[in-house]
Amino acid sequence: MLIYLQSIDGSKLIRLWGARIEALGVGPAPIPQKKLNVEKLSDAIIQATTDASMKERAESIGRQIHDEDGVKNAVDFIHAWIKR
Repeated sequence: MLIYLQSIDGSKLIRLWGARIEALGVGPAPIPQKKLNVEKLSDAIIQATTDASMKERAESIGRQIHDEDGVKNAVDFIHAWIKR
C-alpha cells in the first residue's frame, strides 16, 4: 500500500487520510477547502478535543499500534512482495 500511495498527489492523500480518520472515529469529518470557514474549523477543533468517544477510539488504536512489531511487518511484507 505504501508503494501505491507514493503515486498519489498531496491533495488526494490529504483527502484519503481525512476520510480514514473520520471512518475510524478518531477525528471529525474533513472540511473541504472551499467550504472551510472559521465556524466550521472551530467546531471541528472543539469536537476533536472534547469528544470522549473519539478519544477512547484513538487510545485503543494507539495501543494496537504500540503493540505491533512494525519493522517485522514491513520486512515480512517486502519479502512476500519480492517472492511474487
